[in-house]
Amino acid sequence: MNRLILVLTICLLTVTLSYSQNTYPKKIVIENDTVIIITPMQLREVNCLLTQRDMYEEVVKSCESKIDGLNVQIIEAQKMIYDRDKLISLQEDQIEDLNKIISNGENIELLIKKEIRNQKTKRIKSNLISVTGTALLFIIINSLSK
Repeated sequence: MNRLILVLTICLLTVTLSYSQNTYPKKIVIENDTVIIITPMQLREVNCLLTQRDMYEEVVKSCESKIDGLNVQIIEAQKMIYDRDKLISLQEDQIEDLNKIISNGENIELLIKKEIRNQKTKRIKSNLISVTGTALLFIIINSLSK
């Protein structure tokens, strides 16, 4: 029984050792330098990955350049919006000032019309007083002359 276990253990160790010896990449240190040993298939894969990485780096640079351009456009648009809002605010202030002027003009017009009515009323009153005074004077003169 012990022999059987020993034989099985040796078989397992052999399989494990043979498997580990066939795995790549292998890392070997020679005189403080590290050497990596890979298969031709792994070399092709690494080359493909490096080529793809280079391509992606170019795409990333292109995208970053486009993003920078878009950020500049956004800043310019924000400046335009700020300027437009400032202009709108100034125009609103001008409209408010014009409305005040119009309102004051209407008030002045009403005051002028009221003053004109007052002056007409005074003229009419003074004319009535003059006519009444003249009529009374004629009446008094007529009554004294008789």
